[in-house]
Amino acid sequence: MIELSKLPPHAFEIEQSILSTILLNVDTEIIDQLSPDDFYKKAHSLIFRACRYLRAKNIKIDVAMVIEILKDKGYLEASGGAAYLATLLDTPIATAPEEYVKVLLGKTALRKTIEESSKIINECYNCPEDPVKVVDNAQRKINSIVVGGSEALFFDAMKLSIESMDRYEEIRNAKFEPGIPTGFYDIDNFIGGGLSAFSLLVFIAGRPRMGKTSLMLNMVRNMCEHGVKVGVFSLEMDRAQLDDRLSAAGTGINLIRLKNTKWLTPNEWAMLTDYNSKKSQWPMLIDDQGGLSVQEIKRRARIMAKEGCRVIFIDQLSKIVGDRKKSTFDRVTEIVEELGFLKKELRMPIVCLAQINRKAEERTDKRPTLADLKNTGQIEEEADTIFIINRAFEYTKNPAKENQATLDIAKNRDGPCKEINLGWDGKRTTFYNLEASI
Repeated sequence: MIELSKLPPHAFEIEQSILSTILLNVDTEIIDQLSPDDFYKKAHSLIFRACRYLRAKNIKIDVAMVIEILKDKGYLEASGGAAYLATLLDTPIATAPEEYVKVLLGKTALRKTIEESSKIINECYNCPEDPVKVVDNAQRKINSIVVGGSEALFFDAMKLSIESMDRYEEIRNAKFEPGIPTGFYDIDNFIGGGLSAFSLLVFIAGRPRMGKTSLMLNMVRNMCEHGVKVGVFSLEMDRAQLDDRLSAAGTGINLIRLKNTKWLTPNEWAMLTDYNSKKSQWPMLIDDQGGLSVQEIKRRARIMAKEGCRVIFIDQLSKIVGDRKKSTFDRVTEIVEELGFLKKELRMPIVCLAQINRKAEERTDKRPTLADLKNTGQIEEEADTIFIINRAFEYTKNPAKENQATLDIAKNRDGPCKEINLGWDGKRTTFYNLEASI
């Protein structure tokens, strides 16, 4: 039960001590760690604004100057007047400024939580047609609150450069990989060492039967075997079908033989049990619930991120439920844009499988290109990287091409576009490396 008569969380004495510390010039650097909104008492907020203004102008802070600023802006009376400012000088200073700042920022986070929760409650009572959007918006608002202070809205050149140099040094010293390796040498080489560890929206596109799901699962297996926790949304196949493919790829047993394990030899059965024993330790989360909206995927993806997932795969785009009142183009565009927002929010790569239109099959050269994505929402515009997978054997039935596949890096925001040759084993539904290009 909410007690509306209660005052919002605040720390009156802490606010006074921090202002005393600043006014006496004991520690003015704490100004940079706080904002006026971190002070619950309006008078304290106004006094802090004046102190921050003086610091920005490189003017020494003292009570006389603060009074002058407040008087000039017409805020002196609202700040308690000169008499109240004088009493602040008698307030004990912050003996541990960093700890005092943490307390104040914590109170701010609690007040923001109350404020946003109140808005969420009102939205729930006045729920529009789509309640999923209300829930998605509520989660976004709550997740944006950071205990210990809100992140800066802007980065100046100095902060940005320091942050980047720290990241470059960590990569150089091999404290972490520059990206999440896919396990395919050429792919990793041409996209900067793997999927971006920060944020990337990747589409694996192709016609049906080209192996989009297989390539995804190959990447999942490679990542899991290297300790990278992966989240998988399987909107088309159920988890048993996915696991059959993983087992076939990992053991070399024909996928068809796994449909009836009575056919397996004792040696194959031993390989299967051994492989599944190892696979049981993989850091992988699978969600095979079908019919999910993009808002529900975002909600579940946030949970995966909290569980430690570093990359999320979605199979596939056409199975994400959108607003059926909109055209297919507009519906897919909205979904793609939402996935773009999600990768920035979670700061992790989102890999989504997508089908391309049938125009390529009408041409003599049936190899799909980026142009074949033109009528598939805004994929081309929103994606950071687009892989187009093709296996000529599906069209030509030429035995010489049965084990050949090409992966066209058709869009690469941070690197070159390149066609990569891969090997294909249809019985195991798996792709494999050929000799690296670079």
